[in-house]
Amino acid sequence: MDLLPAERGAVDDLRSGLRERFGTRSRQFALFGSRARGDSTELSDLDVLIVVDALDGAEARDIGCFTRDLLNRHDLLVSTFAASFERMTELRKRERRIDREIDRDGVPL
Repeated sequence: MDLLPAERGAVDDLRSGLRERFGTRSRQFALFGSRARGDSTELSDLDVLIVVDALDGAEARDIGCFTRDLLNRHDLLVSTFAASFERMTELRKRERRIDREIDRDGVPL
């Protein structure tokens, strides 16, 4: 799957910013949704899964602020699904739709 230059720049900024913020607590970054499936349009956003060990509410809000900044820097909407590793494990056990989609279509970043 090839990303456009603006998309690659946004993903690279996101990944480096989150690794700087969370270090070894970063567990998983994956693209999912229409871009990962290959059926996106010019209006599609980038859906990105972010899994961090022991992610708390304040940290999840920080991720939201960071992704809003990506819109300003790259003119691209990045929609994140941020969860703690523990929460993603719980979702997978309960076989929720979002985790099935991510596991089926997700592309590691």
